[in-house]
Amino acid sequence: MHCFRASILARERCYALEDDALVCSDPQRPERVPLSEIDRMRFYRVPSGMGPWLRRGVIHTRSGKRIVLQSNHYVRLAVIEDRVETYRAFVCSLLGRVPKFNPQVSIAIGTPPALWITWLILFIASCGVTAAGLLLWLAGDFPLAAAMSFAIVIGFLPVAWRVVRSRRAHATDGDSVAAEVLE
Repeated sequence: MHCFRASILARERCYALEDDALVCSDPQRPERVPLSEIDRMRFYRVPSGMGPWLRRGVIHTRSGKRIVLQSNHYVRLAVIEDRVETYRAFVCSLLGRVPKFNPQVSIAIGTPPALWITWLILFIASCGVTAAGLLLWLAGDFPLAAAMSFAIVIGFLPVAWRVVRSRRAHATDGDSVAAEVLE
């Protein structure tokens, strides 16, 4: 079982696997999705902005329903709990069962293309700002008032590079997901 609260405003949702179904035990919106109805799954991780990296799994059913699982649990404003251990165990169990009920399931790992392109643009822009700042500093014209902003941009570079380097989404089998995303 894996439980999490996706945002400060959301209710906590608990997901469990039965023999042949994915079950959400939300009292207001209980769901039961047969594992044979799961059409595709994508797993990736991105910086959360507060706390540990967010690991996310997006499950699509044949009917078009989308179920989002994530490793971070929002306790309250500015407090995030890392539930990666239960997330990892749940996703590994899910990956072991779904292909048995639907051998044609599509499994992808990596950041979705639009999100990856956004991070790439932010990385390139940060590199440009860093280069311009260094040129100004070498020329002796660097404004000291911009030093803090410049430091933030430089600090952002490794984070953006880590996301860009982690590759865009690509198809894989269930065994590779654990090695590349669930680490």
